[in-house]
Amino acid sequence: MVLLKLYGLLDILAALSLLLLYFDIGKILGVIFSIYLILKSLPFLPDLVSFLDLICGFYIALVVLNFSFFGVTIIAILWLSQKGLVSLFS
Repeated sequence: MVLLKLYGLLDILAALSLLLLYFDIGKILGVIFSIYLILKSLPFLPDLVSFLDLICGFYIALVVLNFSFFGVTIIAILWLSQKGLVSLFS
């Protein structure tokens, strides 16, 4: 139960990190959350939610390298935020 809430909080922080990265702030946090999302998704990879987390992790890594697209960034922020909120309040 505590781990689920921790993952929820970290997903929300990853979404905030992605928002900051879009404005070219916090590249180190972006790297940390990119690694977090990639490593968190690997053990559960056949699951669709884990696959989407993996995509978000790689996308955050791309944003750190200054490859970003507004629409994809918004979708990734919304995905991570809603997933984090559901985890926090479930």
